[in-house]
Amino acid sequence: MKIVQTVPVYNRKSKRVTSLKVDDFQSIKNENEEFFDVQGDFVIIKDRFFRMPHLVKPWTFWIENGKPLLEPSENTTYTKVLFTVEAPDKNEFDYKNEFRAMNPLVGYFQSFKTGFMELMQQISPETVENYEVTFYTLVPYQTSLHYLLGKKGSNQTRLNFWFYGWINLKYRNDFMNYLKQHTFDHYINGSTSAFKGIISQELSRVIDVEYQVHHPNSGFWKRKNIRLGLKKIVHLELTEIAWS
Repeated sequence: MKIVQTVPVYNRKSKRVTSLKVDDFQSIKNENEEFFDVQGDFVIIKDRFFRMPHLVKPWTFWIENGKPLLEPSENTTYTKVLFTVEAPDKNEFDYKNEFRAMNPLVGYFQSFKTGFMELMQQISPETVENYEVTFYTLVPYQTSLHYLLGKKGSNQTRLNFWFYGWINLKYRNDFMNYLKQHTFDHYINGSTSAFKGIISQELSRVIDVEYQVHHPNSGFWKRKNIRLGLKKIVHLELTEIAWS
């Protein structure tokens, strides 16, 4: 039996909110007291770590005839696509400017655009040139804790911090409300494998069809011959299952 040791993470009210794997705790590099209070056997994470400047917001942009645009053109019809990932990449923060969040896709927008166009050709082979793309980061703060650790946290730590945001900080509720208020032509689940099933389960409550692909910052998207790992998931209604 493998034993995983963790240390507790508390908020300012001394309530335990999650935990860090011991290996990650021992490798902490940035004890910025504005956001963390690191003690000998526990960590306090302050509320300001989760303030708005540190959250990667949903970002909508447009692709028209293969060219990205920050604003839509007048009298142009766009196919609306929602693309989801579980959490921000470490490169989506400006560490020299008070750890401020930037737009998603920083550092890999070009490979995303190329892969996205190929993806849409596979999903919808008919000639469609114009897309409205909303890139939605489900838990918008840095769950990998790169800012604190100086490196990517372990899968255990990342999962612990992600679920704290997803459940306790109610980002799950935010996402479900967003799905109910906005309609898209295609829904793309681009999260990493550890989160894909969780996110698919939430999508199934609201939509009939999702497409799953490799995470857009993975090496699969950056190859000369792109590998998207495309899967079409059809969420059946219970009545359909009962009578099938």
